[in-house]
This record gives sequence, C-alpha cells and structure tokens, in this order.
Amino acid sequence: MEYQSKFTQLWPGGPSYTAGDSFPLSTDAILLASFVAPRKHCVIADFGCGSGILGLLIKCKEPSVRLMNIDIQNSSLETARLNMQKNEMETDVTYHCADFQDLHDIIPSHRLDLIVCNPPYFSTGSGETSPEKARKVARSETNFSLDSLMRSAADSLRSGGQICLVHRPERMVELTSAMTRYHIEPKRIRFVQHSVLHKASLVLIEGRYDGNPGLKVEPVLILHEQAGTMTQEAKLIYHQI
Repeated sequence: MEYQSKFTQLWPGGPSYTAGDSFPLSTDAILLASFVAPRKHCVIADFGCGSGILGLLIKCKEPSVRLMNIDIQNSSLETARLNMQKNEMETDVTYHCADFQDLHDIIPSHRLDLIVCNPPYFSTGSGETSPEKARKVARSETNFSLDSLMRSAADSLRSGGQICLVHRPERMVELTSAMTRYHIEPKRIRFVQHSVLHKASLVLIEGRYDGNPGLKVEPVLILHEQAGTMTQEAKLIYHQI
C-alpha cells in the first residue's frame, strides 16, 4: 500500500492515520471531533473530508454511525478510504467526489442527522494562498463560501438535524448570520484558547436546522497551563491520560 510507511498511531491503542497528500492533522480537527456528540446509527456527512480524520475519530467514538465522506478532490477521498481500511472501519462508509453547491444527486433532501465540517478559514482574497492545490482548497474559500455551505446544509439536514463546525472567532458574525439565514439556529458554542494569557483562536459551534432559539455558551476550553503543559481536559481530548 502506497502510504503504509506513513501511518502513525494517534494514541496508544488508538487508530492509525496518514494525511497522505491532504492537509496535515491539525488541532482544530481533533477538537471538533471531541465537540461532536453522535447518536447511535445516525447518518453523518463530512463536508470537505480531506484525509477523513473527522470521520475516523467519530467512528472511534460511535462505530454504528453511517458516514458519507464528501470532498472535491479525489486524492483526498482516496486517503480517507485508506485510513478507514487501515483501521477496519469501512462498514457504512461511502465516498463522494462533489462540489458542496451541488449535492442533490448524492444526498436526498433533508435526510442527514448530522453534518461536520472543518471549513477553510480565509475568505476569497484574504490570507495567504498556498501554491499547493490541497492546501489552497483547505485554507481558503476557493470552492465555497459560508453562505453556500449553510445553504447546502439546510437542504441536506432533516428537521432537528445538526451541523457542527470549527472556525475563527473573528468570523463569528458572518458565520451565525449565514446559519440563521437558512433556518439553522446556533445552539451550542465553545471558544478555544491556547492559554489563559491568549485570546480565543478557535470557536466550536453547533447549529440545529429548524431549531428553536436558545444558545448555550460552554466554558472556554484552555489547551495549556501557563507553564506550557497541557491542561487536564486537553490531555483527555488528546488521549494522553
């Protein structure tokens, strides 16, 4: 197998993983997977799955979920497939090469229970653009915007279905506006800080399609103590204790 030598075990007794040619494993993907609370046998789609790390970690939490990995790059989907095969988690997992703005042939309207997404953080024309295609697609909104993401989510989620994603705090207003524009009510939010001395660098958010108003703001997730060591909660998330 091409990536055999590149697989690493994420934690003792945990899954093996390779990023392949996709964007490397990042803190935001690990935190989002921890934030998600999948129900048994629910139908999940990972919009922009990349190497498939989100689906892999969610399958570790709840093996019964039915997972749809969706990405615009076939190379990323192949890596996601390799990760599932390596860990013998192929049951109820499908792979679809598609643009987010046209999912009607893949997902019947209002069928999904949950969407997860680690979207590009930088709007078109802002931030640095990588010359590498995989990194460019992962970092900047080359192929979709927050508006088109939420429109596709609203078309795909059943009433009461959820979307969970991670983003930058500075784009919170744009993000929540796009959600409510398509009847996705923000229901749960958590900010992430590197330490108590740093400002929030990430925000985890859960929205519910056709949900009633009412937002729960969870305690801030602090990743490191002042001395530079990981907090107990961060160690739990990273399976270090």
